Amino acid sequence: MSGTDHVIVSGLKNKPNLEEMAFKSYGNAEGGLAWIAKMTISSLEKSSAPAMSDVVFVSVYNKICFLLIL
Repeated sequence: MSGTDHVIVSGLKNKPNLEEMAFKSYGNAEGGLAWIAKMTISSLEKSSAPAMSDVVFVSVYNKICFLLIL
């Protein structure tokens, strides 16, 4: 992966409510699924929202996972 061509984005999806959505510097928010994707930087520089065709890969996790990028 080239650091000048792609970016890793992540978030939380399918959370059933908005409770416990305070800033988290560790771990997962209660409920929902961890989501991670790799996208081209150019797809995020467009004036319109990225399309699924701009996503190189996507993974959804239902367990706590840690990602370390060196």
